[in-house]
Amino acid sequence: MPDSPQMPAAGSPLIGRQKEIAALRTGLADANSGHGRLVLLSGEPGIGKTRLARELASSAEHEGATVIEVRCPEEEGAPPYWPWRQLIRAYINKIPEDQVISELGAGAPEIAELVPEVRTLIPDLQSAADLEADQSRFRLFDSIASFLKTAASSHTLVVVMDDLHWADRSSLMLLEFLAREMRDSRLLFVGTYRDIGIRGDHPLANTLGSLVLEPHFLRVHLSGLTDGEVEELCESEAGAALPSEIVDEICRRTNGNPLFVGEIVRLVTSEESGQSLAWTEAIPEGVRNAIGRRLARLSDDCNQTLRIAAVIGKEFDYPLLDALSRDLGQEALIVALEEASAQGVIEEIPLQNGGYRFLHNLVHQTIVEEISTARRGLLHERIATEMELRYGASAAAHASELAHRFALCPGAEATDKLIHYSRLAGEHALAAFAYDEASTHFQRALTARGGPEAGGLKAELNDEAASILFGLARAQSALLDRDQLQEARKNMDQILEYYLNIGDESHAVEVAVYPIPPIGGTEETIRNLERIISIVTPETAEEGVLQARYGFVLGVEAGDYEGSQAAFERALAVAKREADSGLEMRTLADAARVDAYNHHW
Repeated sequence: MPDSPQMPAAGSPLIGRQKEIAALRTGLADANSGHGRLVLLSGEPGIGKTRLARELASSAEHEGATVIEVRCPEEEGAPPYWPWRQLIRAYINKIPEDQVISELGAGAPEIAELVPEVRTLIPDLQSAADLEADQSRFRLFDSIASFLKTAASSHTLVVVMDDLHWADRSSLMLLEFLAREMRDSRLLFVGTYRDIGIRGDHPLANTLGSLVLEPHFLRVHLSGLTDGEVEELCESEAGAALPSEIVDEICRRTNGNPLFVGEIVRLVTSEESGQSLAWTEAIPEGVRNAIGRRLARLSDDCNQTLRIAAVIGKEFDYPLLDALSRDLGQEALIVALEEASAQGVIEEIPLQNGGYRFLHNLVHQTIVEEISTARRGLLHERIATEMELRYGASAAAHASELAHRFALCPGAEATDKLIHYSRLAGEHALAAFAYDEASTHFQRALTARGGPEAGGLKAELNDEAASILFGLARAQSALLDRDQLQEARKNMDQILEYYLNIGDESHAVEVAVYPIPPIGGTEETIRNLERIISIVTPETAEEGVLQARYGFVLGVEAGDYEGSQAAFERALAVAKREADSGLEMRTLADAARVDAYNHHW
């Protein structure tokens, strides 16, 4: 390791941060020697977390490491595990196919459930094993962790994940799992997050509490620059030394936040800085006003374009913006984008043809909040409709994003679309073992239609509500939280009773046999199982699966060992008569669990 902690610069010189750079260099050296490290950079917005992480990435690449940089999306609507999906996709695109296939190993089927490109690499890949919810999620986490460790076996792998404060709960749980597995590897994970608001029930607060127990975890907090570093930054941004009284005022008002310092130095003309210090009174409380002044210097076409782009999101792409700006014309739109880029408001996203992003969250947020609520609603409606049209037959694959978009739109038609795509997003999340996100999607669909909601009915059930409630119950049962399990049991009983009352036998069987972990209080469940067993055709596959479930509930939850054995015998008789090996294995497994439970007690 070099004596100096300096790293190769990316763009303008990095000012200060010597201690933080040294800590990151140590983490990289540890990873190079086979001792995996997880480093999180924290601090307020604009303090320089992303810049410091990129400096490390540049240094690591310079030394021969493979570097993958991804960010957690601020905008709602991304599928669960989005940063991990992007990480794996970026790695696949960067590394030779043969090497990737070898490194995926036995976990390829599980990873392919999240990243379809894996099946493009391995066309004859088998499907992931059909396991219980908690086992499926464990297999997915283990497969991804093993893949990353294998990828780092021959050369150091550096993963930079920006904006962890926006990460979904499932992505954070995967990070916690990886942290426990990466110690003996050449893997360096660097994450950034804003520490403002990370309190109490924020998902990242739980993750930080878990990570702090890992000996190879390091948290680096970034505070404001020193007065001398602020002076150096002012001179770098202005191209000349500023009067000391102006630098002193900038230090006082910005508390050394590099973003605030840079924004103000770029915004204030030399004439203004020489006349008085009145302009500094707006900093940092008036950063919005400062950004507004900067935007006011742009043309009307440029500001109109930025307003539409800001409602799309912090990141946006040219084709969608073009479709929403037809009254402007393509040539004028391109000129407007070039103007905004030249003025440092937006930038093109590397390796993403036609992709742009706002350089600063504060600029993006200011533009959005200055648009009236009514106009934002109309823009969201146009965006959602255009996105749905563009996705066409593959719209279902983008259900989470479309559900988020339609949630921002006014009108009954948008509500119907919100319910439709929330249901699809919930099912996709269940398939990806992202149970927290699935619960959120199904609950949003129920809320949008006015009920029923978890814990009780607010409206009469119909087929749509029953389907959504079934999805919610499945998600709740997989979370393995006692309160959630009790809600899941109540919801399952409600749905089953509904299907029995309308005579929908196939859906009733599907609900009745769904395996909810035992929690007690099963009287209504047992009554419903007995009711449906009495109406299905005897000695059929339907009766067999119902008897197997009935035997398990009786044996584990109701304490009726003899009754459970009788039910299992009937299920096994059906399995042998129908030559149904799957039913036979399930019945024997449940019977063994009942035996173990009763033997234990």
